[in-house]
Amino acid sequence: MKTKPDPRRQWTWPIALAALTIVGLVAALLGEGGLWWPASWIALSLPLVVALRHALRPARSPDARQARAQRDHAA
Repeated sequence: MKTKPDPRRQWTWPIALAALTIVGLVAALLGEGGLWWPASWIALSLPLVVALRHALRPARSPDARQARAQRDHAA
């Protein structure tokens, strides 16, 4: 029997990355030098780093996915 995934657990990181992107865009648009520009670069590059890390990681075998699903289900 499959259970539905918890929406809070499923959407926590995408919402956090979206908020970080918005903060970076606002800092880049409103800030005039100083700490604003490095803050915007950091805030805008972190979601990119996360996306690249996810895209470049090796694919998991079906057995590893099943073991992880069972482990998550038990928790």
